[in-house]
Amino acid sequence: HNAGLPVSRLPPEILSAVFSILTDIDRPRNHGKSLAWISITHVCRKWRDVALNNPTLWSTIILPFPLGAR
Repeated sequence: HNAGLPVSRLPPEILSAVFSILTDIDRPRNHGKSLAWISITHVCRKWRDVALNNPTLWSTIILPFPLGAR
């Protein structure tokens, strides 16, 4: 479907860099309520593969509750 679009011709290294920037822009806030950047994994198979193979995207653990809460 999207194979003819210019963005589809970007190499994985560039996509990975863009995805990393996106995670910096879309930081979780208020106890991890914003992880909208994960939607990039739903665009197409190539984007999913690039995102899932970028360890920096998955190196932060988000806790949905404050530490010490019961």
